[in-house]
Amino acid sequence: MNVSTADAPKLRPVKLWDAEIVTTERDDGSILIAQAAPLGDHPATMSERLEHWAAVDPHRVWMAERAPG
Repeated sequence: MNVSTADAPKLRPVKLWDAEIVTTERDDGSILIAQAAPLGDHPATMSERLEHWAAVDPHRVWMAERAPG
């Protein structure tokens, strides 16, 4: 399927992460790879996000079972 540029959906640029990495080689042959930039603010646990959104929007469906078919 060919889509012309004019017909392509409009997408906004999204920066997912800074691709600069730091590697450390250990004497035992293992290599550690880490992102150079520090992480931004983030919850310590995933359940913190659940608690947050349950308080902010308690009527929003988080998980639902689909009907058969």
